Amino acid sequence: MPAVTLAELYRGARRTQHLDAALAPHEQYLVIRNTDRSLARLVGALLASVQLGSEHIADAHVAAVAVEEQGVILTGDPDDIQRLVAGTPTVTVIALIDSRT
Repeated sequence: MPAVTLAELYRGARRTQHLDAALAPHEQYLVIRNTDRSLARLVGALLASVQLGSEHIADAHVAAVAVEEQGVILTGDPDDIQRLVAGTPTVTVIALIDSRT
């Protein structure tokens, strides 16, 4: 999980408390990926490849980490993520359904 994703989610005491509670049981499996130069290059390359701007920086971090790890992305907003990983057959994107709607 990119550190920038956590930064995006940690907004406000209540949200932070809920997020920490949700992550706690999985702590041993969580790997937080800081942005170093190689990840930054990959993030930039993914954004450039589909002509998306900096407003998609968090999504691009998620996509880049999945590319590095050949992983699965669970997301409530799959459209931009799909665009970012379109040329990467080793990444799977799974759309989550919002049960509140």
